[in-house]
Amino acid sequence: MKITFIPITKVSFFLYLAGAALLAFAWFDQWQQLYLVSDTLRAQLFIISIIIIAIAAIVNLTTFIFSNYLGLNKPHNKNNPSDDR
Repeated sequence: MKITFIPITKVSFFLYLAGAALLAFAWFDQWQQLYLVSDTLRAQLFIISIIIIAIAAIVNLTTFIFSNYLGLNKPHNKNNPSDDR
């Protein structure tokens, strides 16, 4: 079994990037004790980044399910035995 992580849409890719950047900033600021932002804002950035990553995952999964349901990823080979009914 091969597992790949490929965002299906550009929207989910950019949401993953934005969420990862916010998460990295919140974590790095706390870890290095830079205190660029307050503790409250850092916690809010962390929660917002988790929400953005979750939205990206939902968009990614939804487009994958709809593309499989609508048959957009099926091969167009007419000799495919799985298409015989």
